[in-house]
Amino acid sequence: MFFAAVQFAEEGYITPMIAVAGAIADEILEAMTTAACLKRAYVNNGGDIALYLTSGTSFETLMAGVDGRALGRVKLSEASGIGGIATSGRHGRSLSRGIADSVTVLAPSAALADAGATMVANAVDLKGHPAITRRAANDVKDDSDLGALPVVTGCGALSVSEKTRALQNGLAEAEKFCRNGWINAASLHLQNVAVSTETAAKFLTHRDHAYVWPGGGITVMVDVMDMPTQSFGYVPTPALVA
Repeated sequence: MFFAAVQFAEEGYITPMIAVAGAIADEILEAMTTAACLKRAYVNNGGDIALYLTSGTSFETLMAGVDGRALGRVKLSEASGIGGIATSGRHGRSLSRGIADSVTVLAPSAALADAGATMVANAVDLKGHPAITRRAANDVKDDSDLGALPVVTGCGALSVSEKTRALQNGLAEAEKFCRNGWINAASLHLQNVAVSTETAAKFLTHRDHAYVWPGGGITVMVDVMDMPTQSFGYVPTPALVA
């Protein structure tokens, strides 16, 4: 968790909690792959996904908006080099300093994806815009690790040019993170406008319908080659980013 967070330390205010959900998913996945010989496995910690693929295996998941509308499909293979998927934005469970509806990031680990998605989502913003309302984080949640820093509490309708400008602010951060090797790709969404990193075309396609993951809890899925009896339980349900 600390390792993932510290990569972004010079990019703005962060704490190790920026990567907590992804780091937990990584930790559980590591325990699973240590305990058994697996061909394929994932751990979905409320939308932050740690992923393990071997030769000949693949993984697909859908991205969906807060309204259930399809945003796209992620298709990965072992050769993709992706170990984590995470989504952040102002409609999620955590507070956001930006106005993105959602930012989905693919990265070498779930912890890095979690931290990267949060940082990119924070950068999707229009400072001082009258349609955007903010409050101190600790006024919204008194135990927030963001202290008195302002977080977004609402965002009214924006013009196309304003949405594009806000998304470009986030995209610039995402492209930098890709160049640094912290993330592999990102897809950014704001009020029916989307942009993606140049690398995203290798992993993302778009479609019209999406299954909406009900959220909450930790789900794991494995393809087993040799698993000791009663090593751990699993639930073979779709892992979906929403």
